[in-house]
Amino acid sequence: MSLKSQAVCDRLRRRHRRGFCGPRGTGSQAGKPGERQGRPHAEGTRRCRERQPDTEGLGRLAEIIRAKLAGLGAKAELVDVNAAIVKMHDAPPAVGKVVVARFEGGGSRRIMLLGRMDTVYPRGTLAKRPFRIEGGRAFGPGIADDKGGIALILHSLTMLKSLGFRDYRMLTVVINADEEISTLGARDLITRLGAAHDVVLSCEPPLTS
Repeated sequence: MSLKSQAVCDRLRRRHRRGFCGPRGTGSQAGKPGERQGRPHAEGTRRCRERQPDTEGLGRLAEIIRAKLAGLGAKAELVDVNAAIVKMHDAPPAVGKVVVARFEGGGSRRIMLLGRMDTVYPRGTLAKRPFRIEGGRAFGPGIADDKGGIALILHSLTMLKSLGFRDYRMLTVVINADEEISTLGARDLITRLGAAHDVVLSCEPPLTS
């Protein structure tokens, strides 16, 4: 098992032992302070182990993100990484496409913003637990793990565009769809793109109390 795979498994085991999805207001399910929410995440953990991503749903989301980035001025595309899937005994037959968007500027540095769009929740979860904003907090499946990172990227780029800021040589956004299954398809692409940049920023939000 790779170090990344081991880290993912360890993280899931720790969350499962704690018996909750995350702190109130940052996790994927609303709740009272101190309220334990083991069942939803236990189901998510089981789903993750099965390694069967919802490629159709991820494809729809990828296109939405690609279109938004293109609207901000990027050369945006969806990259199929299925030919690069790492062969493991429980690897899925297919994974979602990776969003890659490039903004060309007038500076000298190459910057990469990294995020991902997949969660451990099965298809249909959003219908049962819809997204909402309450008391200045956002709630919903995967809101901090990792839809918040995508929102951060899109809002930051929107502000940079409104300010006319282009003091970079290349600003690249990479959003993959297979992090919860150890990035079996996108890891080679992410590695190669990351090596070609001066700075890589992971935009996955931290869980805070």
